[in-house]
Amino acid sequence: MRIDPEFKALIPPLSSDEYAQLRNNILEEGCIRDSLVVWAEEGILLDGHNRYKISQELSIPFNVSEISLPSRHAALNWIIDNQLGRRNLTPDQISYLRGKRYLVERGPHGGDRKSTEQNVLLNTAEDLAGEYGVSHMTIKRDAEYAEAVDSLAKTLGPEVRGEILSGDILVTRRSAIEWSKADEETQEEIADELA
Repeated sequence: MRIDPEFKALIPPLSSDEYAQLRNNILEEGCIRDSLVVWAEEGILLDGHNRYKISQELSIPFNVSEISLPSRHAALNWIIDNQLGRRNLTPDQISYLRGKRYLVERGPHGGDRKSTEQNVLLNTAEDLAGEYGVSHMTIKRDAEYAEAVDSLAKTLGPEVRGEILSGDILVTRRSAIEWSKADEETQEEIADELA
């Protein structure tokens, strides 16, 4: 079983209390109630990263369920939808995941941007807006937020993503977007002030 950094980054971090509770539950009950979910074709962990880590630390066995998915794109969407189905997500985590879903569906930038491509992008935003019960502009703002958080994580280290999404670093979505546009030195200064 492999851990893919991009997949793991989609898993909202547990608070220290949540992590401690999960660890205690695994100590008491083991890790057999909820299977770890693995992408069958690639052997990559899709769900259960925290349970896997704790089980490995404590040398406790765990169950694995495999799911067959046709592509990396499908695997990313499966993780996002699975996470959005959880009850303990913060509004920022939900926004980030919806934004990531849009970015996955939209695909990479580039090429000749004709009006038909703009219609596809609008349709993607509208389709996701209908699925999640928000406006297409909310989806586009979510995507901008997700890009900003990922940009900050790329510059300042992946732990920053978790700190922003868990609320350990208190920053509004708009402020995170502005922060991501600053030069690297300014980003580091802001991170030090907010930490």
